[in-house]
Amino acid sequence: MQVLDGKAKPSVVFLASTLPTGGAEKMFVGIAEGLKTKGFQVRVVCLKEAGELGSMVMQSGVELIEGVMAERASVSGFLRLCGILRKLDPAILYVLDHRNAVVAGTLASILLGVKGRLVAVHSTRLWGGRKSLQFPIPLLLPFVEKVIAVSDSQREYLSSEEGIPLTRMKVVRNGIDLSAFRNGDSSDSMRTELNIPKGVPIVGCVAGLRPEKGHFILFSAAKELLSTFGDCIFLLVGSGTMSEELKSEAQRLGIASNVIFAGRRENVPELLRLMDVFVLPSLPVVETAPLSVMEAMACGRAVVATDVGSLREIVEDGATGLLVPPGDSHSLALALKSLLADSAKRKEMGRMGKERAAKEFDFARVVDETECLFEEILSG
Repeated sequence: MQVLDGKAKPSVVFLASTLPTGGAEKMFVGIAEGLKTKGFQVRVVCLKEAGELGSMVMQSGVELIEGVMAERASVSGFLRLCGILRKLDPAILYVLDHRNAVVAGTLASILLGVKGRLVAVHSTRLWGGRKSLQFPIPLLLPFVEKVIAVSDSQREYLSSEEGIPLTRMKVVRNGIDLSAFRNGDSSDSMRTELNIPKGVPIVGCVAGLRPEKGHFILFSAAKELLSTFGDCIFLLVGSGTMSEELKSEAQRLGIASNVIFAGRRENVPELLRLMDVFVLPSLPVVETAPLSVMEAMACGRAVVATDVGSLREIVEDGATGLLVPPGDSHSLALALKSLLADSAKRKEMGRMGKERAAKEFDFARVVDETECLFEEILSG
């Protein structure tokens, strides 16, 4: 252990399957790096490859071990994990909600007598409800000291549908690095790069191109909006497995000239500031507390989102944005039209959203609350 200000900081191992670019993985990596700056001995272990964010972790100076268990049910991989944990000797094992990491990490930590076992759950329907909870997770969760939820509504869901006792859960709400989104203006050069004429309104979405994000619903809404509102650009930031399907759907609907697939970008704050309205049309599958909505609010953008997961705890309907039923393209189109047609309304929503972000979304709070949770577990 290191000693800072007279206090010993425990050794912590962060365990995941892999770390691609995603909201849950960003939180996981950010907490690990934040605790390292506080003096904790932090190591990250990936059962598979490190992934994009894992590679960034290594560049930041956090020790990372990858390729521990290539196959999900590998006995040799499990023994390798046990050997790594025995050598690292963590006081706390912090596990991301990847199923193989939860199973292998919990079993290994039980065998090795790791005192603090935590599982951070970032999805609402990840394990499918108590009737379809994936074996052997139901048998292992009682041996986890704390299950971390990211919102109050998710905590209630995990209790009622996944059967996790409320006493075993702790809410640590998601946060973002406000400094990256607080200041700056949209640039004409970015419009030029994306070939968007000056004055044409932009509806933007930052999300992986995956089924649960609801891009097909957005496209249906876009077709309706374009037929009644006029010229508008739909800017999609993100990559994923559905890229080609979505491009084909845009062509089929006749809206391809109004849709820009920007791909995965590092300059998300600049792109968010370019948008007139931010939209997230997610379906009620695994969405819980999306970081992209927090980032859009921090940039002062009005939000239109579906009322799924914990979005009602982030977006104040009618004040910082508008919430619509999931899967309802007509309601989505009407909400977008109402904000695009009323610049004063969307600017006021953006202003209120920015104020809320400054008060509630700071990532430093996430790190502090996680540290307090560690102290509670180790002193118990």
